[in-house]
Amino acid sequence: MKNIFFLLIIFSLSACLSTNKELNVDSSSPDAVDGKEASLETSNIEDDLYVEHEDIIGRHQAEKASPEALSIRSFVVVAETGENYDQLNQKMLELKKKLSIPVDMMGRDYDKQKNIIAVPENDPDKYYAGKYFPRRYPSENLSLEYLKFYKEDAPDNTIALVTGIYKSKDLAEKAISKMKIEAFIVESEVKFGAN
Repeated sequence: MKNIFFLLIIFSLSACLSTNKELNVDSSSPDAVDGKEASLETSNIEDDLYVEHEDIIGRHQAEKASPEALSIRSFVVVAETGENYDQLNQKMLELKKKLSIPVDMMGRDYDKQKNIIAVPENDPDKYYAGKYFPRRYPSENLSLEYLKFYKEDAPDNTIALVTGIYKSKDLAEKAISKMKIEAFIVESEVKFGAN
């Protein structure tokens, strides 16, 4: 038993003595403990991109991340656009019935007072509560999204009836062909950790 315990201590110490070069971190960072950090996930804090992580003793930390590293090229299939939420919502429900594709609004709804698609005000995520949170991941679901998130030159209030987000243009084209509807594809750099 003592031998196993002794080996565990040696293994732990050798891990702690790894060089900064191996981990590619800045040991002068106030977030570093003996120059060691482990990335866990990304989030948006005060409109800047950050990487959240825990240091080696489990303290929660956050540091600025590169925006380029937090995006993927996606192909968004859009069946219709407009500024009238109620009309587009009705069209989405018709497509759901016609195509047997599920709707996934990710808990969001239309806030008539603010005139936006938003996460409910009472949502546990205080950052996005009452704000628009875009759909980012590839999936074959119907949803209503602001086109500007996917196409920067789109007008601010344009809502898109999205029928799917795909990893390639070929998959997006096949989906349109399979659905037998009029739609167009928006090629986009979908950003993660930013709104």
